[in-house]
Amino acid sequence: MPVSTQHVYRSANGDRWLLFTDTASGRKFVRHEANQSSGGHATDLDVEDFLEIGGSGPEFAALRDLMGRPSEDARNRVHEGRGSILSDHVWGRGETSLPLLGPLS
Repeated sequence: MPVSTQHVYRSANGDRWLLFTDTASGRKFVRHEANQSSGGHATDLDVEDFLEIGGSGPEFAALRDLMGRPSEDARNRVHEGRGSILSDHVWGRGETSLPLLGPLS
């Protein structure tokens, strides 16, 4: 199975998360590699299963950002009328300006 790998996140304690994509089928999964003091075990989960956990940790946010998905908080604010996915997704990453989309007229 030919795969491509993208770094998702590395925690301060040495755990890391990687996104694997099977280039033949398009299947994506997340691999969590525990740090050596925790045993160094690797666990694989399909992306959807990983995101369904609904965690708020930085590894979840990093994966959503990598995949271009808004956070749960951003979706909730849109439904509650307290913001937009665009403003949360772009400004939430510390960017200071919106991308130019073309003429307004």
